[in-house]
Amino acid sequence: MKARKILPCFIFMLPLVACKPKQKPSPVNIAGTYAMEVSSSYGITRDTIQVTSQSVEQNLYFVTHKVRFIKKLSQGDTTYRYVVRTHIATYEEHLGHLQDVSDGTLFPLYHEEQAASTNLAHYSRIK
Repeated sequence: MKARKILPCFIFMLPLVACKPKQKPSPVNIAGTYAMEVSSSYGITRDTIQVTSQSVEQNLYFVTHKVRFIKKLSQGDTTYRYVVRTHIATYEEHLGHLQDVSDGTLFPLYHEEQAASTNLAHYSRIK
C-alpha cells in the first residue's frame, strides 16, 4: 500500500530532477572602436569612442570618448574643437547601450540585427 502512494510522488518529481539547470548567458564583449557623426545648423559633431573591456564578467568597460566639433563660419572659415573624456561604463545588452556608472552618459551602439532606421543617432563599429 505504501509503495503505491510513493510511486505517484516519484513520477511527479521525475521531471524536476531531469531538467537541466538554467545556465547564465556568457558575457558580451563589445570592445572596439565606434564612431558617430551628427550634423546640425550649428555644425558637425564627430564622436569616436574606444571601448576596452575592464571586467567583462562584471560588465564594466573603459570608454575613451573623443569629440570633434566642426563649426563652419561665414566666408568658408571653419573652427575646430576637440574634447577627450574617459568613462567607466556598463553595457545594457537588452537596451543596446553603454552607460557611465557615475554621470549616466549614454552611448547607444548599433547592432546588425536592428534596422538603422530605429537607431537614428548611434555609434557604429569601425574597428
